[in-house]
Amino acid sequence: PATLNLGMAGNGPLSELAAIKEYLPQRRPRVVLWFYYEGNDVSKDLFIEQEAALLLAYLDQSFAQGLEQRQPAIDEALIAEVEKAYDAGPAETPPAAAPRVKLVDVLLLRHLRNALGMAVGNADIPLFRRVMAETDRTVSSWGGRLYFVYLPGQARYLGLGGRIAQSGLRTRVLATVRDLGIPVIDIHASFSDSPAPRALFQGHFTPEGYRLAAEAILARLAADRIAPEAP
Repeated sequence: PATLNLGMAGNGPLSELAAIKEYLPQRRPRVVLWFYYEGNDVSKDLFIEQEAALLLAYLDQSFAQGLEQRQPAIDEALIAEVEKAYDAGPAETPPAAAPRVKLVDVLLLRHLRNALGMAVGNADIPLFRRVMAETDRTVSSWGGRLYFVYLPGQARYLGLGGRIAQSGLRTRVLATVRDLGIPVIDIHASFSDSPAPRALFQGHFTPEGYRLAAEAILARLAADRIAPEAP
């Protein structure tokens, strides 16, 4: 079936909402799959994105920039930026300063927890709820159906500490989405049934991990009687 992928590396929830509002209303897809990764989407990416006033503007149901119609102007602006950088020549890179290590970071093993995807202290659940509510409203406006696909992180399968670190945020995220009436496809449930969940990761998912995730998604759509369109 014809599939449009709006995913981009580094996008958090507000960027994903912006992409949906800019590029999907004209195409009116019947199904929109929102892929949520528990390792950083709320605890890191949303925390950073909320500092951008332009991204926050997408929470207003009437806001959009009409980016698809403005592509020639966007191309022109990007070319101008590249030419400006080229004319300026290579910039001198200042010597890197030695990283400052705070005692509290050492005591809390903060850097290790960040590396394992276990940092969950910056979760803004009320803002996340507003993002998901506006996303669901947008998709419903053309008769589409939004699914929330929960992607687990490797940390939860590395031991008790990882499970504990992720479980609290997972509970709050899923409760928020379900309270909004958005159907959930929980890939963690599929991975948990595997005899070796750790083997489904190599940083990202392994081919077997992606296969299990894809099968879980297709099975749910089939159960909801959402058949793929013919090419």
